Amino acid sequence: MIEIHMRRAHMPEEMGAETCALCALPFEVESVRVEAFGVSGVWGDVGAICTTCLAYLNERNPEQFPYGVADYEAWLELYPEPIFETDAAALEQAQRDIAEWERITDAGELTRT
Repeated sequence: MIEIHMRRAHMPEEMGAETCALCALPFEVESVRVEAFGVSGVWGDVGAICTTCLAYLNERNPEQFPYGVADYEAWLELYPEPIFETDAAALEQAQRDIAEWERITDAGELTRT
């Protein structure tokens, strides 16, 4: 079964050109990543998906896939930048305070409550 999650990119390196894990077409990953768990992608069983696939899944089965393009666009507007400016800044944060690092990166998971 596929699960869809949206999360902020941690670093700029997580943004840019990627191939959709569902339709295999190229698209641009922005500061909010739409990830499908249960599909094969660059990160193992997690793959980034494009907004076209997100829209299709949401329209086809909104109970199973409650997030739609409107949710994505709202979160993108709220979070236009990745959590950290550079890979080095992320590493510095981790070294300063691992507990704070975990709190910040866990907060990157965008879910409804």
